[in-house]
Formats: sequence, C-alpha cells, structure tokens
Amino acid sequence: MLQRERSVLLAQSGMSVFCQVSDTIWNLLVRGLHASWIIVHSTEFVSALGGAFFGVAGASWLESRRRLREKREREYEAVLRTQAVIISQANSLGWIAKDYPSHDSFDNLKAIVLGLTRQMLDFKDLAFVAKSSDPQLLIELVVANESYDLFRRLLEFRNAAIEEFLRHPETDIRKFDPNTGHIAAEGPQQLLFKMRQTNTAVSRSLANAKRVNETTVRRLLTFAQREFPGRQVLYARENASSTSAPPRNARRPAPDSVCRRHACRSGGSH
Repeated sequence: MLQRERSVLLAQSGMSVFCQVSDTIWNLLVRGLHASWIIVHSTEFVSALGGAFFGVAGASWLESRRRLREKREREYEAVLRTQAVIISQANSLGWIAKDYPSHDSFDNLKAIVLGLTRQMLDFKDLAFVAKSSDPQLLIELVVANESYDLFRRLLEFRNAAIEEFLRHPETDIRKFDPNTGHIAAEGPQQLLFKMRQTNTAVSRSLANAKRVNETTVRRLLTFAQREFPGRQVLYARENASSTSAPPRNARRPAPDSVCRRHACRSGGSH
C-alpha cells in the first residue's frame, strides 16, 4: 500500500513538472510571436526592408546600365576605327586613280612605288553590326577590305613581273629615259603575256576597289550617324588624294610611251 502511494506521488510530481515546462514554452512562443507581430507592423522595420529591397534592385539596375554603356562605347570605338581604315584605303585608291586614270595607264615597264596604306579592317569587334539596323553592312565591309587588299597584292605582283622581265637574259632593252623612267624593250613572249595580263588585272582591280570603297564609305557613315546619334563620326575629305604630291617615280606614263608599243601592247588583250 505504501509503495503504491509513493508511485502515485511520483507520477503527480512528474506531470506537474511537464505542465510547468509546457506552460513556459508556450509563454515564450506567444511572446515571440507577439514581438514579431510588433516588429513587422513597425514603420522602422518596413522602411528597412523596403530600403534593402530597393537598394539591391537599384544597384542591379545601375550595374546593368554601366555594362550597357561600356558595350555601346566599345561598339562606337570599333565603328570609328573601321571608318579610319576605310577612309585611309579610299585616300590611297583615290590618289592612284588620279595618277593612273585610264584603263591602259599601267601598260608600261615602270615599276610603281606608292605609299599605299597597309591598314586592314579588324572584324573581331564588328560582330554587333550583324545584329544592327544594317546587318548587310558587315558583308560590304568584307568585300571592300578584300577588294583593296587584292589591288595592293596585284600591284606588288606587277612590279615583280616587270623585274623578272627586265632581268631575263633574253630581254633586250632598246631605250631607257632616265628622266621619265620609260623603257622600250623586247623579250620572251611568255613574260610579255604575263605582264599584259597582270596590267589588265591591276586596272580592273583598281576600278572595282574604288567603286566598292566609295559605296562602303557612304554606307558606313550613314550607319554611324544612325546608330550613334549626336556622337562625333569621321568624314572622308573631298579630294583627299590630292593633298600630297606623288613621288617622282610614280608619275603617270606619257601617252606616247615607246615601251607600250614594244612590250605591253603587242598581242595584248584589254
């Protein structure tokens, strides 16, 4: 009997402790919820939360704007560099076209030493043009760049062909004018044919490169003004090729060149 009463007392004591602990936890939970409710509905908390949200959103917006400005600035600089190269090529083509105006201006044995620009377009920064208002401009730039490069290489090949002809042991130089550089000579027919073909290719290449370049310069200018309104762009100066005098060894050959009759015209096709 005594043992049973002791067990009952212990059980009642444990239950009392459990109830006290439960009440304590409940009171703490209620107080925590009440404090949270007060904080959430307080002006300071809302202001802090709103400030943090709009601060992050504002920083993200500013960073996006900064990247966009930097991207547009790189594109603008790429267009300026492209204009500079195309206009430089235009000046070189215009200058030589002025001194060699006709289709038979190259039919002679004078090597041409000209200060042609060696600047070529770099397309690694021009991919954005394909996604712009004038994507076809990218193709036009490629064509203009390659046309100029072809003319320059043909001019170098022409000089090499003339040098090969004059150094050939079977070549007979009949006359040489030290003042004009005109040469009258006869030599192997295969080399004469090679020079005639090269002269024709140089003349056609010059006309084509100049035509394509002029169209591309205008189109690129229109593109730059449309894509970057209010920004400074480059303009091709009129008659830029006449601003500097050509070297003496690049003077236009006289119409009655003797070498033309003996070498470049014999059996040639134009």
